[in-house]
Amino acid sequence: MGMPSAASYASAPQQMANNASFQQIASSPPPRYRPLSEIEVVNAPMAHTNQYSKEEFNLILNNQVALYKSTGQAFTLIVFKLDPQAEAAGIISTNQLNNAIRLSLSLKEKVCIDGYTTIVLLGKSDDKALSLLTSKIRSNLQSNDPSYLPRVLSVVYAFTYVSKCHH
Repeated sequence: MGMPSAASYASAPQQMANNASFQQIASSPPPRYRPLSEIEVVNAPMAHTNQYSKEEFNLILNNQVALYKSTGQAFTLIVFKLDPQAEAAGIISTNQLNNAIRLSLSLKEKVCIDGYTTIVLLGKSDDKALSLLTSKIRSNLQSNDPSYLPRVLSVVYAFTYVSKCHH
């Protein structure tokens, strides 16, 4: 190992000052407020009104296909798949990815999560749906690390099916 550089010695007082500043801020919450670190966490499942179980989603998808066959109303299906090794390597978790996807959707768009696979059903035909959704997902995955997004996006795969109007 080499000798520490002068820069590392110079940054030590800055780190101590940052830590002292954090301690000062963290020890003085506004009156009547408590830090979230002191709040008891209750594990309650979050219910999202556009998230469905596999069985419910299959019914919705079958109804959408029937509607398409009878009326020609087109739809788009997007399937996202996270490489399981990405979660094991700590690049991104399925929860992080699914939260970013969920935040990128409106409530009328249906979603089903099954392990490392997330399926999104859009009630209209849109050839640009994947591009639009990917840009929203990117903005919901922001990080100060410039290498983060390229690493994450290289381990999330997508498949799109766009039905075409047949009038």
